[in-house]
Amino acid sequence: MASALVHDPPVLLLDEPTSGLDLAVRREFLQQMVGLAGEGRTILIAESNIHHVPAWTRRLYVIERGEIIFAGTLDEAHRDRAVLRVIGGKAS
Repeated sequence: MASALVHDPPVLLLDEPTSGLDLAVRREFLQQMVGLAGEGRTILIAESNIHHVPAWTRRLYVIERGEIIFAGTLDEAHRDRAVLRVIGGKAS
């Protein structure tokens, strides 16, 4: 991350950035991301597990078999039948 940030990119593209991190490190990393977003940076995270999507996410896209099946907030995703079908969850 440090080597990417030193170049002051307008957008950070992160592919499953917390994969393999223990819970404490994961929390610290996500707090750092909150700080970067607060500075006006755009952060795009690709994540295969919806349960790892940070609560501060503003916009979420769920893709199934190459097709966007949902676009909205994380809260809306947890109530969307198509999303719940994909993640195997139940409506809240």
